Amino acid sequence: MTIRYENPVLQDRLAADYVMGNIHGQARHRLEKLLLKYPPLQMRIAVWTEYLSQINRDVEPVTPPPQIWENISRSIDAAGAPKRNKKWPWFSISAYAATLVLSITLVYNLPVQQPQQNLVVVNNKKEQPVWIIKSSVKSKRIEVKTIKQMKMPENKVCVLWLVWEDGKTQSVGVLSDDPGERIMMLPAVMSHQPETAEIAVSIESMNSSMESPGEQIVFKGPWIEL
Repeated sequence: MTIRYENPVLQDRLAADYVMGNIHGQARHRLEKLLLKYPPLQMRIAVWTEYLSQINRDVEPVTPPPQIWENISRSIDAAGAPKRNKKWPWFSISAYAATLVLSITLVYNLPVQQPQQNLVVVNNKKEQPVWIIKSSVKSKRIEVKTIKQMKMPENKVCVLWLVWEDGKTQSVGVLSDDPGERIMMLPAVMSHQPETAEIAVSIESMNSSMESPGEQIVFKGPWIEL
C-alpha cells in the first residue's frame, strides 16, 4: 500500500464507497486484495457495513400519498412534457416510470434523524474484526454482533466492560463465541453514561466475580461516534 492509502480519511472514504457499491470492476478487485493485508481497511468496512445496515433496519417503508402523484403530474405538464396522446417508445415509458418510482422511493425512505450511534470494533490477534459493539447515546442497552468464531480455552470467557476515567467499571456481560447478534441490558441506575466510558474486553475464568476486569485485558478503546 502506498503512503496515500495509509491516510485514515482516504481509508474511510474507500470503505464507504465499497460498502455502498460505488466501486466496481478492477478497482473493487484491487481493494479486496488490499483487505487481505491491511486490517485498518477491514475495520472501516465493518464499521460502514454495520452503520448502513442499522439505517436499513430503522427505516420503515412509507407509501406515498396520492397527492404526490398528482403534484408530479402537474409539474410534468407545466414543464411542457409530451401529451398523453403522443406515442412514446415502450422502453422510454418504462424508463420514465421507473425514474418516477425511484425518485419517490428515495424521498419517502429518507431516514428520520436517528440518535447518535456509538460503535467499537474489537479485532483478534490477526487484526480481524470479531465483535461489533454498538449503543445509542443515553441508551441502557448495548448491541453486540459476533462476526467471527472464537475458540476460547476451557473455563475461560471474554467479558465486555465499560471503563471510565475515574476508575469506575461496569460489567456488561459475557461475549458470545459464536456468530450472531445479542442485546446486553445495562443496570437501570448508573452513575455514569455508557458513551462516556471506554470499552474493554478481558479474559476471565467462568467462576470470576466479574466485579472488575482481571489482569488479562485483551482490548481497550474509545467509542467511534457515527
